[in-house]
Amino acid sequence: ACLALAIAYALWPLATAYQIRHAVKTGDSETLTRKVEWPRVRESLKASLVELQGRSDEGRGKPGSPAPSLWSRVKSSIVPYFADGMIDRYVNPESIANLDTLKSMWRQSAAGAARVATGDMAGAITEVTAEPAGNMLTRFQAFYNRIEKARFAGLDRVEFEIADRYVPERKYLSRFEFRNLEWKLVSVRVAGVGF
Repeated sequence: ACLALAIAYALWPLATAYQIRHAVKTGDSETLTRKVEWPRVRESLKASLVELQGRSDEGRGKPGSPAPSLWSRVKSSIVPYFADGMIDRYVNPESIANLDTLKSMWRQSAAGAARVATGDMAGAITEVTAEPAGNMLTRFQAFYNRIEKARFAGLDRVEFEIADRYVPERKYLSRFEFRNLEWKLVSVRVAGVGF
């Protein structure tokens, strides 16, 4: 019985992480409000962006390092001014709940436009109206496969390192804490490749 309880306790934060992911995918802002400590997540993201910016600036000016591209210089100039305001404005339950829908609409319209350009009108209509594939188990396995590391930093803290779906070199470091008899997401940091 003790072993079963220990296993269930160890899997509980993983289930919470999946609930948050599912809430993002389905636009469930109520679950996002309950499962995420938004002020702490916003602060961790801001610190993460400053850290990423500092790392990208480290190589500049060193002998033998390539000159930064125009895009890199533009990002270096703009990110510090806009990141805080953007995070404050858009990292909240309602915006995050709508984010996946917007990304999906963008991908579908881009794919549909590509099919229209090639003359495939039927394929374009199918692309825009297609339902997402996969059952809950398939979606959970796809989420689980992107988790590269998981470790307990105490009985009330666990950290996950999750690879980005499209840029595997970019990692999301998520920290959960056990509070008020449930696990909550309290920190998200971006590591590896910047944006």
